[in-house]
Order: sequence, then structure tokens, then C-alpha cells
Amino acid sequence: MHGVGGTQQPANLATANDSNVQTDKGFFGQLKVTVVEGVRNILSANYSSIPDNAKLASRNIAVLASALQPLVNESDNAGAKDSSQDFEQALKKASNNPKSLKLFSQINQELEKIQQLQEELSELYSTNDRLLRIPGAVNGPRYTEVKAQITECQNGMAGAKQKGTRAQQKFNKMVDPQLKIDFDALQVPEEKRSPESAKDVAKYEKMKTDLLKRQEPVGLKRP
Repeated sequence: MHGVGGTQQPANLATANDSNVQTDKGFFGQLKVTVVEGVRNILSANYSSIPDNAKLASRNIAVLASALQPLVNESDNAGAKDSSQDFEQALKKASNNPKSLKLFSQINQELEKIQQLQEELSELYSTNDRLLRIPGAVNGPRYTEVKAQITECQNGMAGAKQKGTRAQQKFNKMVDPQLKIDFDALQVPEEKRSPESAKDVAKYEKMKTDLLKRQEPVGLKRP
């Protein structure tokens, strides 16, 4: 055999020893190639058909994923358990701090005041709408009285929100991250709550159950 481009002898690259296997022989350039008939059939087959071994591999992957699933679930459960324990520990720590208890009590008082004023304001709005449908009522004393009550409720809500927000900011600085609360989210009416605000309210209710019962009644002092 000479160098590249030199004279080369025909070479038989594949030999079929099985008499049942059909082969094709052809010349490509100066190389004599033998192709097994079965290989040619595979290459010319429709690619939409999936070989059996590929299906088997898919089944094996599915089995492996399902086998790992319990491990993932166990990890998630462990994380949730740790989070719950951290919350309880933070709650216990806050319950032993008089300043935290006082601030939380103030937050709760302002929230209750806002809720009460929201209910009163809703009724006043309804009364105002009815008066607007009565000819000449806007010039009467009742309409003037309702407008003044609406303004009073709005101012009361603004003051309660300001006090509650200040107390919340101080409270969040004193407690662990698990107990931090969002004062604005707690004011959202139930029918308008997002999943996030509903979660904040649920956490707050849990904190109320534990922290408010530890708050000393007003006017009582420890001996």
C-alpha cells in the first residue's frame, strides 16, 4: 500500500459467517465494503418505531424515580418538622419577654380597633348611599351627620394603623424571624385575602393563643 492517493488493494471489512445472514457488497471509492442486510434494514426503518431496549430503559428510569420519591418526602417532612420546632422555640422565647408581650398586645388592640371601625364605616357608607337617593337629603342634617361620622372613622383607622405599625416594627426587631408579622396583611378582610396574607393571619392567630394569655391584665402588678 502506498501513501495517500496511492494504489490500494480492495479490503473486505466485514465477513458474514452465518449462511442465514444476507449481505450486500459494494465499492465506495477504492474500498470494498460488506454491509450486513440486517443493519441496512434498521437504518431504512421508520424512526417512529421505538426499539424494545429503549422502552426498557424508560421503564427503568421510572422505577428509579419512584424509588427515590420516599426519600424526597422524608426530607420535606423533616424540613417542615424543623420549621415547626423553630417556631415553637421562638414563641416560647417571646413569651418570656415582657416587652415583646406588651408590644404584641398593643398590635392586637390596634387591629381590633381597625376591624371595629371598618364595620362601622361599612354601615355608614350604606346609609350615605341611601341618603343620596332621596331628593334634597344632601342639604339635610342627617346627611351632614353621616359625612362627619365617616370622616371620624377614617381618621380613627389611620391613627390605629399608625400606632399598630410602629408597634409591629418594634416587635419584629425583638423577636426571632419566625415570629415577624406584617401589620398590613393582617388588616385585609377575609374575602380579599391572598394565600400569603391568609398564611400571615393563621400564624398571627396561633401567636395570639400563646402570647396574649401570658400578658398580665392591665392594672395588676407582680408581687
